[in-house]
Amino acid sequence: MASDPDLALYNVIILDEVHERNTSGDLLVTLLRDLVYRRPDLKANSNGAPLIQVPGRLHTIELNYIAAQVKDIDASKKAIKIDPAPYVKVLQIIDKKYPSKERGDVLIFLNGISEISTVADALKEYAEFSKKWIILILHSTLSVKNKIRNFSYIDEVRFVIDSGKENLMRYDSSTRTHRLTETWISKASSEQRKGRAGRTGPGVCYRLYSNEEFDKMEDFTLPEIKRVSLDSIFMQILDMGMEIDVRDFQFIEKPDSHSMKEALESLKSQGVVDGQNERHLTSLGVILAKLPVEVPIGKMLVYACALDQVDVVLTIAAGLSVQSPFTNRSYRDNECIQSRQYLVSDLGDPFTLLKVYREWLKLRSEGEDTRKWARKCGIEETRLYEITKLRRQFRDILEQSELVPKMKLSNGKR
Repeated sequence: MASDPDLALYNVIILDEVHERNTSGDLLVTLLRDLVYRRPDLKANSNGAPLIQVPGRLHTIELNYIAAQVKDIDASKKAIKIDPAPYVKVLQIIDKKYPSKERGDVLIFLNGISEISTVADALKEYAEFSKKWIILILHSTLSVKNKIRNFSYIDEVRFVIDSGKENLMRYDSSTRTHRLTETWISKASSEQRKGRAGRTGPGVCYRLYSNEEFDKMEDFTLPEIKRVSLDSIFMQILDMGMEIDVRDFQFIEKPDSHSMKEALESLKSQGVVDGQNERHLTSLGVILAKLPVEVPIGKMLVYACALDQVDVVLTIAAGLSVQSPFTNRSYRDNECIQSRQYLVSDLGDPFTLLKVYREWLKLRSEGEDTRKWARKCGIEETRLYEITKLRRQFRDILEQSELVPKMKLSNGKR
């Protein structure tokens, strides 16, 4: 919409996953809301999860609250954030109450990779003992191949175990950093999780929290725009040349005034917004607005052009913008730790990422089995392909801004 604010080439716009309320979605909804007044012929459809065909109906779901007891965990095992015993207990209940042929599958909702791994390890021990379950894990750091394989098993879900927790990104203004914070889910999310048990037949949902704890939950998840830094979204708005005070932008749900003032001051202090005219981006800001990264990483890329360190910084910037390529297992498996020891840099994690990526490129160019190498070192190879793709994207933007000369793609580098 920056190049064509009226979307003249389109007659119908369909927005998916609007209910997630991320900042980009909220911005787009706001822009389209104003656009339909200027273009009555434009049809805009917003839906959380539009379906072309709905097979069947939602069946009856039995609801059980099993408040998990707070258990003292060995302080020396700081990585353990969850007690897996209640999850094993629910499987035992299901085994005793329901015949195997009538049982169906179980879907467990947890809030992080560490929690998933801890619970999965305990359930695998029980499954090996009972001979009644196959334990599969599904989270964002799995390869696409593994996600597809594991998704194929969850059509017959009849039981849901809900931890009641999720990890949300929150902005800490005192340190100017984002971090994932464990929090209770909303009532809406709780009901959505419960609904997964009744898609194909009567189901059962086990909530590992009390009815009183459910009543204390917020009705809906706090929109992202109210819990993250506004720097990036303000840059996007100013990059559209609207000639407005960004604090007056009519969001569908407006951020608090303190957050907006803080974001604007931050952008000015970083040389992104013109200090004399807050309605305009600086030359640096125009470039950064086109980079899909946080301001510090974007500035790192721009400065790398001036210092002739583009190749190094492209890799580091891309590596810091994707999920860590190191698997959860790689931090607790001694063989993985030893296998990648030669890749660890004394200069810190960014340069370790650089060494890993360069070693991967070297092995590929030599025709080595990089999948085997990645598994041995506890590295998710998919992330290295993502870094390659993002490097190219960053390079394209820098070339379009005439900060670097155009180069031909060669051996995975640009």
